[in-house]
Amino acid sequence: MKKSFKSVFMAVLAVALCASMVGCGNKKSKDIDNMTEKDAEKSMENFDKKYGENDDSSKAKKEKIDPFENLSVTFVGTSPNSSVEISGGNDSVTYSPDIKSGMKNGDVVTITAETDYSNISLKENKKQYTVDGLSAYAMKLEEIPDDMKEKMQKQANDAIKASTASWHQGVSLKQLDFVGYYFLTSKDGFNQTPYNQLYCVYKGTANVTGLKRDGDGKTQETGEETFYTYYTYSDIMLLNDNKCSVDLSSGQMASNTFESDYGYYNLIPVFYTYDGYKDLDSMFSNCVTQMIGSYNYESTVK
Repeated sequence: MKKSFKSVFMAVLAVALCASMVGCGNKKSKDIDNMTEKDAEKSMENFDKKYGENDDSSKAKKEKIDPFENLSVTFVGTSPNSSVEISGGNDSVTYSPDIKSGMKNGDVVTITAETDYSNISLKENKKQYTVDGLSAYAMKLEEIPDDMKEKMQKQANDAIKASTASWHQGVSLKQLDFVGYYFLTSKDGFNQTPYNQLYCVYKGTANVTGLKRDGDGKTQETGEETFYTYYTYSDIMLLNDNKCSVDLSSGQMASNTFESDYGYYNLIPVFYTYDGYKDLDSMFSNCVTQMIGSYNYESTVK
């Protein structure tokens, strides 16, 4: 009977291995040239039984490991601009978090472990980690502690009063009253700069002496004018030790100006100016309404 190439090839391999190993029937191998296809198949059967892929002993040799032993999971950044970092663990294992970014303290992240190695089995393939240790941008006005609000108001009050020292000699500050806050925070899906912004809003009253707008151009008149202004702080953060962090020295005055109804002549009429707005509607439109496409806001201004 003519032997197939496959049979001869496999027979050579089987006989060669059986000749060097105990347990292949303990019989002397036949000469390859005289081996029939049936003899070759028999040799392969004996080889498969002892060393083949179907041998259950291969399963018993799998190494069972704890994939989360020595795994380090840390959370970095400032919430919600935060992310997870994974290091350590086992080089034969791939680790995948179900949340990769945007987590905050108290969130639970599940890490899934997988391996492509057939000789390794995992004791468990999922483990949960609770997010902690992150700093966070303040997202609500109530999250900012009252003592920090008082510090910000004091700095704002002092800065605004100091700025009035450069007013023209015909204008002086009579009164400055705090009237509330505008608080803007970046909307979900946006990463605005600054991430949050707190406006300390004030109503000012000024004593004014000068030539009145639409007056006779000669008579000095005295009166009072009101204006609205603000002092703003950005990127207010809540640290992981429950403290609030604000750079009080980086606060900024209102950049907008408007003209008084009083002034003086210097070859041409010159009107005094105020840093701020003539009315609250104008301030709200400029500071809040123009920003609501990418910011949420709260207002306590009445």
